[in-house]
Amino acid sequence: MRFSLAALLALGVTLGSHPSLVSAADAAPSVTSTEFENLPALLVNFEDSENILLLDDIGKVALSKDEGKSWLPVSKIANAVIDIVLHPHAKSKRAFALTEKTSHYFTSDSGLTWSSFSTELQLVLGAFSFHATELDWIVYRGQKVEQSDGWFDVISEHAFYTKDSFKSSKPLLKYVSECSWAVSNAASATIFPKEKIFCIQWPEDAQKDDIIFRDPLSLRMVASEKYYPNGKGEPSFLVTVVGGDEKKGVDLFSSADAKTFTKAYFPPEASFSSRDAYTILDSSEHRILVDILPVLSSTGRNAPYGNLYISNSEGTYFTKSLAHTNRNHQGRIDFERIDTEVTSGTLLANVVDNWKELESNDKKPKKVTSRISFDDGARWSLLRPPQTDANGDSWTCKVSSEKSAVDPLCSLHFHSRTEFHNVGKIFSTLAAPGIIIGVGNVGPFLVDYDQSDTFISTDGGLTFTNAARGPHKYEIVDTGTLNGELLNPGNQFSVQPNGLTLWKPIATSIDPDSTSSNMIIIAESATKQKNSVSFSVIHLDFTKAQPRKCDFDAANPSKSTKDFELWTPKQIGVGGKDVCIMGEDVGYYRRKQDAECFVGRKFKHPEIKRTTCACEMDDFECDFNFRQDDKLDRGKELKCVQFGPATDQPTNCPLGTQYKGSPGYRKIPGNKCSGGSTLNEKKMMDCKASRSGNGGVVSPPKGGSPPKASTKSVDTKIDKFLHLKDSSVVFMMEKEGSRLWRSSDEGVTWQEPTFFQKKYPLILMGVHETDSKRVFLVTEEELYLSRDRLATDPTVIKTPSKFNQLNVQILDFHPTEVDYLVFVGGPGRCPTASGCFTEIFLSLDSGKNWLNGGKPVETWATKCVWAWDSSFVRGGSLAKDAVFCSSFKDKSSKVGQDQLGHSGTDANPLQLVLITNGGKDRKVVIEKGVVMFYVVDSVLVVLLEEGSTMKLVVSTDGKTFVDTEFPPNMEIEKNGFTVLESKTNGIFLDMAQSRQFGAEFGNLFKSNSNGTFYNRILEYSNRNEKGYVDFEKMKGIAGVLLANKVTNPLDISAGKKTINTVISFDDGSTWSSLEPPAIDSEGNPFDCGSDCTLNIYCKISGSHTGKASVHSSAHAAGLMVAVGSVGDSLVEYKDSNMYLTKDGGRSWSEIRKDAHKWAIGDHGAMIVMVNDEEATNKLIYSWNYGESWAEFQFADSPIRVSSVLTEPTATSLKFLLYGTSAKNSESLVITVDFSPVLPRVCDKPKKNGGDFIEWSPAGEKGKDRCFLGQDVTFWRRKPDAECHVGREFEDIPDSTEVCACTADDFECPPASCSKTRQVTYSCRKMLVSLGPAPPTLKAEDYEYIFLDPYRADRRAYFLDEDDSTQWYTGDKGKTFKKFSVPLRASKLAPDYLIPHATESNYLLWIGDKDCDSVVSPSCRTVAYVSTNHGGSWKEIASYVSKCTFARDVQFIKPSKDTILCQAFSVNSGNQKNMGQRTMRKLMRSSNLGGKWETALEFTINYATASEYMVAAQMPFLGLRGTFEDDDKIPDYGYTLLDASTGTAFLQVFSSKEDGAEMGTLYKSIDPAGSTMLDFTDFEKVLGIRGIGLANVVTNKEEVKSGTPKKIRTQITFNDGDLWKPLAAPKVGSDKKPYDCDKDCFLNLHHFTERIDSNDLFSSESAVGFMMGVGNVGPYLKRRNDGNTFLTRDAGLTWTEVAKDAHLYEFGDKGGIILLANDEVPIDEVKYSLNHGNTFISAKISAALNGGKLRVSNIITEPYGAASTFVLFGTVFGGSSDKQTAAIKLDFTTVWPRECKFIKGDDVNSDYEVWSPTGQKSGDDSCMLGEQIQYYRRKSKSECHSKGFFEPPVTLVKTCQCTVDDFACDIGFTRSSSNKCEQNAGYTIPEPACINGQRKYTTGYVKVKNTKCSGGEALDVGSVDSCAMPISFGGWLGIFALVIGIPMGVSITVVKMKSGGRIRLPVDDESLEEAMARSKDFAAKAGYVMRSAFIVMMGLVEIGLSKAREGYDWVRGTYNQRSGYRPVQQTYNDVDLETDPELLFDDE
Repeated sequence: MRFSLAALLALGVTLGSHPSLVSAADAAPSVTSTEFENLPALLVNFEDSENILLLDDIGKVALSKDEGKSWLPVSKIANAVIDIVLHPHAKSKRAFALTEKTSHYFTSDSGLTWSSFSTELQLVLGAFSFHATELDWIVYRGQKVEQSDGWFDVISEHAFYTKDSFKSSKPLLKYVSECSWAVSNAASATIFPKEKIFCIQWPEDAQKDDIIFRDPLSLRMVASEKYYPNGKGEPSFLVTVVGGDEKKGVDLFSSADAKTFTKAYFPPEASFSSRDAYTILDSSEHRILVDILPVLSSTGRNAPYGNLYISNSEGTYFTKSLAHTNRNHQGRIDFERIDTEVTSGTLLANVVDNWKELESNDKKPKKVTSRISFDDGARWSLLRPPQTDANGDSWTCKVSSEKSAVDPLCSLHFHSRTEFHNVGKIFSTLAAPGIIIGVGNVGPFLVDYDQSDTFISTDGGLTFTNAARGPHKYEIVDTGTLNGELLNPGNQFSVQPNGLTLWKPIATSIDPDSTSSNMIIIAESATKQKNSVSFSVIHLDFTKAQPRKCDFDAANPSKSTKDFELWTPKQIGVGGKDVCIMGEDVGYYRRKQDAECFVGRKFKHPEIKRTTCACEMDDFECDFNFRQDDKLDRGKELKCVQFGPATDQPTNCPLGTQYKGSPGYRKIPGNKCSGGSTLNEKKMMDCKASRSGNGGVVSPPKGGSPPKASTKSVDTKIDKFLHLKDSSVVFMMEKEGSRLWRSSDEGVTWQEPTFFQKKYPLILMGVHETDSKRVFLVTEEELYLSRDRLATDPTVIKTPSKFNQLNVQILDFHPTEVDYLVFVGGPGRCPTASGCFTEIFLSLDSGKNWLNGGKPVETWATKCVWAWDSSFVRGGSLAKDAVFCSSFKDKSSKVGQDQLGHSGTDANPLQLVLITNGGKDRKVVIEKGVVMFYVVDSVLVVLLEEGSTMKLVVSTDGKTFVDTEFPPNMEIEKNGFTVLESKTNGIFLDMAQSRQFGAEFGNLFKSNSNGTFYNRILEYSNRNEKGYVDFEKMKGIAGVLLANKVTNPLDISAGKKTINTVISFDDGSTWSSLEPPAIDSEGNPFDCGSDCTLNIYCKISGSHTGKASVHSSAHAAGLMVAVGSVGDSLVEYKDSNMYLTKDGGRSWSEIRKDAHKWAIGDHGAMIVMVNDEEATNKLIYSWNYGESWAEFQFADSPIRVSSVLTEPTATSLKFLLYGTSAKNSESLVITVDFSPVLPRVCDKPKKNGGDFIEWSPAGEKGKDRCFLGQDVTFWRRKPDAECHVGREFEDIPDSTEVCACTADDFECPPASCSKTRQVTYSCRKMLVSLGPAPPTLKAEDYEYIFLDPYRADRRAYFLDEDDSTQWYTGDKGKTFKKFSVPLRASKLAPDYLIPHATESNYLLWIGDKDCDSVVSPSCRTVAYVSTNHGGSWKEIASYVSKCTFARDVQFIKPSKDTILCQAFSVNSGNQKNMGQRTMRKLMRSSNLGGKWETALEFTINYATASEYMVAAQMPFLGLRGTFEDDDKIPDYGYTLLDASTGTAFLQVFSSKEDGAEMGTLYKSIDPAGSTMLDFTDFEKVLGIRGIGLANVVTNKEEVKSGTPKKIRTQITFNDGDLWKPLAAPKVGSDKKPYDCDKDCFLNLHHFTERIDSNDLFSSESAVGFMMGVGNVGPYLKRRNDGNTFLTRDAGLTWTEVAKDAHLYEFGDKGGIILLANDEVPIDEVKYSLNHGNTFISAKISAALNGGKLRVSNIITEPYGAASTFVLFGTVFGGSSDKQTAAIKLDFTTVWPRECKFIKGDDVNSDYEVWSPTGQKSGDDSCMLGEQIQYYRRKSKSECHSKGFFEPPVTLVKTCQCTVDDFACDIGFTRSSSNKCEQNAGYTIPEPACINGQRKYTTGYVKVKNTKCSGGEALDVGSVDSCAMPISFGGWLGIFALVIGIPMGVSITVVKMKSGGRIRLPVDDESLEEAMARSKDFAAKAGYVMRSAFIVMMGLVEIGLSKAREGYDWVRGTYNQRSGYRPVQQTYNDVDLETDPELLFDDE
């Protein structure tokens, strides 16, 4: 056979280092082929050896001793091998063959001989670490199953070591993730002790957790030189990513000696947050290269690219080298180091050119271009393309000349590592310096691989030539003399190895150094003898490709000039000249291009010549925090400009002075140049303010002394600080109330009150709302009151009952009477309903006496408070002792308050009650619907629920309530709004618009003064899941508001909101962005372009600190401190800095880099800050409003400070710091007293001179002086006054003047802005952004549409299986929203997106992980759960074939959080290879995947339908239920069909031969099941119970011998007990009689033949109507021979309505019937408006452009209630020929009026009574024990229904039981006389003893769910007493029907008209077979099963819960959470702006 390797093999040969012409005969290598049965998965070359090992994909090992020419199996290796590992320090001799078990194999002679060894545990992937100098020393890791608790095997890794190559071994360290010898390479041997080992270990608290629940950030590296005695080591780092601060994510540390470790610093732009964000690339010995996956600030998602950073020589400071590097979703990066002894600094990488486009739409295709660097990443340039291709033709783009710069639109680009096209190095090899080969193209960016060409460079990448058109496999052979790549198409040779006829290369291989002349090709092949695929290893020997061996003198290479030349690589430097690479001329001797010889120096490296060069500009790069000037071309000039703080600036470097530091340049690490340029010499630099307080500080005022620090250590964590207002007293309570401390000097000294020493734990601690001297403390038994801040022992308040345990506020305080108390207790008998409620008591003397004789004044209350509040009805009509309560109406409810919670029901509504006169008088103010009430300023607001809507009512006197008024189309949601703080005569209310977790936002409203009218003042306000809103008021200045708004409300993906901060100076009427400062704290301008605003962290975004952010204080008016950032949006907290305003928010300055904790004291003059990003022992403080900063060391060692506190009024000079020691995790409280800094007290304010100055919020510009109609000025201490203000100073306005009213002082009514409520002219418009336009869903965004099966009326998903972004609509397609998924959709599971039946925000997602490669060792499915509709995901399981929520629409016993998964019993390996032989189990979790337990072992699949669940099980478990003895149970599968009437119908296949498919229908009864009939099709009539149709095969025995099936349709009217053929009509639609005799039946085509599985006979809204396609005769004919039939009486009689087969649909609840002929293209349809009595034709040709439509489907609203239809099909003919068309038909205007239902008026009503009678008549027309009469529209009524589905009106009458209400028991069959008679040969078993009775069968059982009463009692037989105990096995036998099937079975659940998934398939075939079958219902019958459990609701839950724990769906009684509500109440439903962490505020 003649062939070109370029054409057929995609492989060629090049002779010489450059193209040359030789004869084909000379070029021909010798070819040898060895055939392998299995795919070779791994080739292992022993270094400098001809021996090669081959491992195939089933674990067999073969050895070649002649570089792959011949192969022999390694017989010594008996077990299947999964990996072969070469010893990295003995690559020529030693290798290890590893198995899945604990026995393995070792060779020390290049594979010639093998010895076995064992390990203690199964090895993990990458288990070995080898010692560099001691070859027998090996550390290895194995995995151990710690425990098996349900679903997850808890696996941990343990390390061991051997010092004699596994002759013996010892344990090393447990619970590790990695271990390595310190001496792991030759360089480290001189640094580390020989026996030192590094391990990464899990902390103790994570060691017992399953791996998926462990936090990887908790891993720590530990070291030991003594093999970890006692299982511990010393903390250590090398180059490692470790868990850092919780806000900063992870940190990278590096060390050169494992003694000194330095944190790696990246520029501020390097945003990353996870361990996976770092990828350490192939680095040199001189620097580290790290690719970082950035986080996009706009979305919070990972970017679709990386950024490459390069370090200095110490590996500590990194600068950006290359932006937007290309990477794939596995983290593989397009990067390769051309690593030879000559060109070690040459790098190749690919970048993403359209990165900006991908940031906003990652669905767009990447535009990838290539770059090359010759100086280890310091500079990058485009690859220069050749001028012409291999044929001499020009490229499609114009190539620039060699002297010009490379044109970006016409450069060379290569495919790299993100795509798999070969193994090993892609472009180069070690022993062939200068030769680079790649597959790519010339053009503006990279094209697909199959459209690419092959290129070669022989000068190290400076220039390239096109070696061949098309992509080729290639290898470099004989040190570059031979390149496995065709340059000359004439080089062809003949080969026909071993009869191979068809072969395709898979991969190529050579020796690692490319010194050999042999080459291996792995190919897929087929032979002439057999048409089967096998695999071949083809050996090519090129030793005779040249006539002679080259002459080379290794001792004197310079004399070998005949055949060799000295080649020195160069790079293009600045100015376009050739310069040295990395400061050296490094040359090597290589064969001349025209030398006709082969090198033949196998396993020898090239000779090198080195010469040092003088330093030039090209040898330098920019230093850390410097970067290339964007205005200059790096190729022409290197100019580094500073953009961050200098790292070498001394700490004590005052502004205005200089220091000697880096000029911004550094020599490229590893560069060897000497002399020449001195760019990097240090020079004098100006001192600047530095980062993190390490510079830019000054000395404190000279008149004072340093601050004083006092430290207190405590045993446990502090749970609460209580800093009493206007006092020096501070309390702190240790963890869980275990200890109380009191300080009377603001924390300088602490004492423990002896009174409580034996009374711990404390449950609560709080202070009286109006009397800060009164402190309340609560233990488990008592309530204590101190009236003197606990200076003396407190008194006990004797409460009349225990504290309530119902999460209801315990105490409420009166605003004017400090002794008035409301106490909420309870009997304490929860959870029993009779004693589980609250009791309300009143006291007017602080609990000494309780009113109403100590009896409750109210019970069953959810909230009780004094009616009087700060401004509400004080002195008004309500009595001072009036109390408002929300309480339940029914005080004797059988449902306890613990179950009612805080919401009323229809049976027991929640009321608003007014209690007066000491509890003697009680008045119900609002009768029902109360959800919550609260008082804001002077308004009482009540939230009411009325039906499905919510509304607010308000009152100013507590008696009269009026409705609130909102703008149109604004609906209030329950638990969906937050009432905010108000002090300006109006209520601020935030209403949730999105409550999706992580994507919450709202609209902010403001009311008028009495709370009745609301205007929207801000859209898209930021809020969280708890209802907290990013909204704050400027304290001390009325009308100034701060808020954060979401700017991407319609495009929030992965829960990442884009936040902007806005401010209002007129109480919310207008808003503007915060003005950013011009420069940062280091004097540098901000680089943010036009989108430059200041954005700060507020209440929600401040939650990272553990408490809400407080920006201002009333005692420091106009002053705000905040954490934030300058840019287009708020960035991550860890990337934020500190900002300050002194003029009420008008202007801001950056005061410090990094986020800090802070507090304000001395009326704003003193500001204290501590770094919040790392542990520290220093703070910085300013005594002059932030103008100067000093540093103070408050501790000896670093502390991780978590809180900075001071007295609540911000007037003190003492500050508390709380945190934990970084050294020993000890909890510390440090008080710092700053009074020594400013010892003098300021003089009193005076108009001229002195220490104070007048300040106005208007600022320096003097504009807008008026705030809410007042011009206010304040006294503020002068910044340069060296004195402290003191607590005695009163922060009152210096002057207040009333301003003249302007338009800004008026507001608009809610409905419009046409007039105001007080003046007649127009209001100013609110400046509110409408936000971005809704996102548009495009066709390329999705591949599949999936209707939510439980919300088909509104929700659909638009899915792309290969993307992480999915779309959905929740409003019928009006709007579309995105959500992200963690992995691409699984191709191994039949369903990958699974909604929840009842919880609309619950989703399951199943994705594939590590499945890109065919031979991936760990390809698996991973299941995730989301409870916020994709906002966030939690991984819950892996290796699953199916997962679902257990709860279904009718299968409701499982809790909403219960998940079922079908999981493989093994949880490792490639899941693609797991088929029906792999064991599985049914797993169950009741807490959303948190913990799993095995429900059933050895299962195949499961499914649910209505009340039933089916699980399929392998046969060796045995039978647990029964079929009839004579039943031959088939072995092909089963289908769970329907259970809507309480009875399960199960089809079991008896044949699945093509054309002979049939089965047996079983119906479950109580207690077992009976055979009904053979069938293939089954369907129940929608809307009417008990009627079903089935198709039966009447000649089943003949079918088995090949005769076609004879099918007949039958109908049942009693739920399957009795079946009869369909009665045929007498005449057809043409009024002619049918041509049939005695067997004249109607037969219809069923489910398996329909194009659309949703096309059913019936519609739920068209009661009694059915349609079908079929024929009249003895048997069913072909569908195309059929006609269309209609029944109006539920199948009793039928009428032919049209000839030919038609598609059909019901509309308007049966009022419209639409027909479309689908046998031929049509231009008209038929419809009926009178129940099918007559049909009208309607032309549709106008929409078809002259063609006709071949209709393929008709769709309408799923219930058939709408009047619109859509026809789908293909157009034939006309201008739209062959196009797909959708035509909408709208019947909504056919009838002008809506139908009227008038009960009792049959004449005037448009509805008539109709009753399904089955085959009965008159009063005896009962079905399933009921006579049901339906009201349906009269056929002659010309009206339409409402257009949406609602259940039909019915009249129901219960019937007496008759024989039709009974079915035959097991072993009995109904005879021709309609009696149940015992089957021949059947033996009735002895009945079980149940509840002391033994009941004998009569042959009858009552039909399940029949409603009959009285009458016949055919199932009542004789009863004997018995004394046997209850057998739960008996329960299992009754309620679990197990079908024992010896071979394979399939399962399918049929769910029709559900709007979503129609069936749930079983996946037990191969992946390809399963996916192919998944689109075909008939094919799904072929899935493999073994046996089945059918689980019924009801008593089965009891029986199964005791018989099998796996089916214990119900956990038991309600678990009431214990605990008490705090004294200060915070409502989650309606937030009163009371943050429990901020106990007190000066407002």
